[in-house]
Amino acid sequence: MKKLLFEIFKNKIKIKETIEFNQKISRQDKIPNLNYQLCENPEKLLSECLNPIEKFLFKFRNDFQLQLKLIDLIEKNENKTDADLENLVDFFCHYYYENLLIQNPEHDELLIFCFLLLEKEIENMNSPSVSSFLDCSFNGSLFKSYAKRSDLKLYFSMILNELILNVDNNTDTFLEIDISR
Repeated sequence: MKKLLFEIFKNKIKIKETIEFNQKISRQDKIPNLNYQLCENPEKLLSECLNPIEKFLFKFRNDFQLQLKLIDLIEKNENKTDADLENLVDFFCHYYYENLLIQNPEHDELLIFCFLLLEKEIENMNSPSVSSFLDCSFNGSLFKSYAKRSDLKLYFSMILNELILNVDNNTDTFLEIDISR
């Protein structure tokens, strides 16, 4: 089991490196390539700090308020970069809540986290505005990244496929609503 998990994470690292390389090419950045390494024996390498790190990560994972506080601190940090937010979004959306031992496609913890982020976003709104909702924030970036997940795309295609086909094949005329007025 340990070998299989190691192979899964090794492949995830290769995927992450490929995505970063493609993004670098598309932006034509001069940023050096990051090389990730997966340690086969973290117990040996991190013998003194593995237990406190493990305790911290489990405490952090089980406390959504701590996670929200971290996001607030990073968003308020004046020295943050877009890359910092992208890395944090990728971490939460694609790695942090993934449990390889329990194949639950629903990702309950990630859904709860998304709900709390949306709740916070709505509470902080001064006035309802479609144009600024989730715009240029960690939350907006997280939901854009989450929308790229293949399991979510598959879910929406299953649910919405028949509806879209019905609308496309319908010959009735529809009233159009222009929200810009």
